[in-house]
Amino acid sequence: MATVTSNQCSAGVQPKALRVGLASIVAVYSPNGSMSSGDVIQMIKVPSGGRVVYLDVQYQLSGVGSFVVGDGISVARYIGATASSSGIGIVRLGAAGITYTPYTYSTDDTIDLVQSSSVNVSSGAVYMTAVIEYPGV
Repeated sequence: MATVTSNQCSAGVQPKALRVGLASIVAVYSPNGSMSSGDVIQMIKVPSGGRVVYLDVQYQLSGVGSFVVGDGISVARYIGATASSSGIGIVRLGAAGITYTPYTYSTDDTIDLVQSSSVNVSSGAVYMTAVIEYPGV
């Protein structure tokens, strides 16, 4: 089980806790090789006080597998297990039987994509888009 980061969670990229209003964030991760069940891709940082109001995952991958989308507290908070992550697809907030209840983060966290099954990916990318509300102080 490994943890890797997208372009939005790399070292030096910090969540912006002083924002007020809505912010749209897009993260990209290009897997290269084998991903095992339980592997975590940290896609988007969410600062304390942030609340996700929209989220989708778009993918174009050569391998066949499935994933869930959550955070450090609840592994499938946003998207339950996808049927398949092969080919081209899009999955939105609340997919696969998840009833989403807005959640306000009390500490900094990340939105994570977690592999539910092993997959060998030779090409492609995963794109995550989130709209995060920052209510201010």
